[in-house]
Amino acid sequence: LVDIYASSYDWKLNGVAPPIGLVFFFAVSYMNGIVLEIGRKIKTPGTEESGVKSYTLLLGTKRAIAIWVLILTITLVLAIIAWYYAKNTMIVYQVLVILYFACLIPAILFYRNINSIKLAKSVELVSAIWTIGMYLCLGGAPMIINYFFK
Repeated sequence: LVDIYASSYDWKLNGVAPPIGLVFFFAVSYMNGIVLEIGRKIKTPGTEESGVKSYTLLLGTKRAIAIWVLILTITLVLAIIAWYYAKNTMIVYQVLVILYFACLIPAILFYRNINSIKLAKSVELVSAIWTIGMYLCLGGAPMIINYFFK
């Protein structure tokens, strides 16, 4: 709802129909919520709390990480489609891809060492970094670039 409201300042105030690319942006927003949700509930086997459901407890640690990577990848694909419709610069695309691969590093390392509390926490951290970075790439940075450099 926040995305619809915020984006309406662009299309509604200009008296035009919402662009089709917004569908992909809204899908990215939804998927970012899933990235954050799964990422924050990635735990090492030794740090599972009694009575608290985590994705690693429900799915197994390696499977939970694999699903997180899959969701992150789907979010990247949707973000690239949204980027395309927004007609953003190639730099924005490159930053998105670099950010994606940077976020994969802790997940891959944790997949290989499921007992590392530090790596489990890093998956949670990169989930937040991905979300903030993706929003900056799709909205904030292009707006700033257009304002100051065009």
